[in-house]
Amino acid sequence: LPRRSQLPKPLRRFHVGNRASSHGCPRSVRWRAIKSPGTDAARLGTVAGLPWRESIAGKEHELFYMPFVEKIIGRFREEGIELVEVDDVDASFLYQESKPGAKSPARVGCMLLKSKGGEFRRIRVEYLDAGPKAQILNCLFYPSFDREIPLLGIDLLSFAEGTRLLVGVDYFPLSQDPAYLDAYTSGLREIKKRYPELNQNVSSKIYDSFEFFSPNMLFGRFSSASELESRILPAVDQAVSEYIRSNLRTPQNVTGEGEDWVRERQSAYNRYNHDNDPAAGVFVAYFGKEWSERFVKEFLFELG
Repeated sequence: LPRRSQLPKPLRRFHVGNRASSHGCPRSVRWRAIKSPGTDAARLGTVAGLPWRESIAGKEHELFYMPFVEKIIGRFREEGIELVEVDDVDASFLYQESKPGAKSPARVGCMLLKSKGGEFRRIRVEYLDAGPKAQILNCLFYPSFDREIPLLGIDLLSFAEGTRLLVGVDYFPLSQDPAYLDAYTSGLREIKKRYPELNQNVSSKIYDSFEFFSPNMLFGRFSSASELESRILPAVDQAVSEYIRSNLRTPQNVTGEGEDWVRERQSAYNRYNHDNDPAAGVFVAYFGKEWSERFVKEFLFELG
């Protein structure tokens, strides 16, 4: 890694490390650590009923990305990061079903977590199940403000009965400075070498501002779900594991002005996504405009 004296001036003041139904739901979620038997996802997804075992459209329709939910959450425990649910969350954001009159049934279930040790201030896991029309998993991991590491983002999408799939995984950088990118996103380069199918040209329709994305993003389009378990799931799991190990095992925290910079960069990322999230129209179609606008602004990409 570069020495601090070798970093360009904008980065010198910061450290570079070493590397269920909605009916009857409570209005808030209380903290719950991982202690009881069962999968981690089941313990932490109680309000939404995650992980789901069959689609809202019927058991004949596969939930392509549900194994990813369990694998991603379980990976944090395996790497020594204990997760707990975030307190005082509007339960309508954690589980919502499509409104009467929607073209097809759909539901969205979410988990909002944080790490007990303070490494992550916010971990959001969102699953949209619209049967054969759409299966979408979106995960976003926000480090605490005293860490200048990137955000971790995971987008897994399936449309038209699993004949149109998109995979995007990135360490969303706080800076495009080469020293920062090399220090914090280079681990994805090695994963792309092992999984060349995730080294495709990134879609500018979805990721249209490279201010917030790294040049090492894992990205691929597929016309079949046949390789999800054998190729895509291991690649995503390795990206999550590499992120935790390289960025959190030997952290060098920032304070004062550096912490303010991290806060502003995370806020800028939220503002960008609030204004440009391609899924906003999908939410409106299934769940109505009023709830969808609140969901995007207050939950997906909190603005404050």
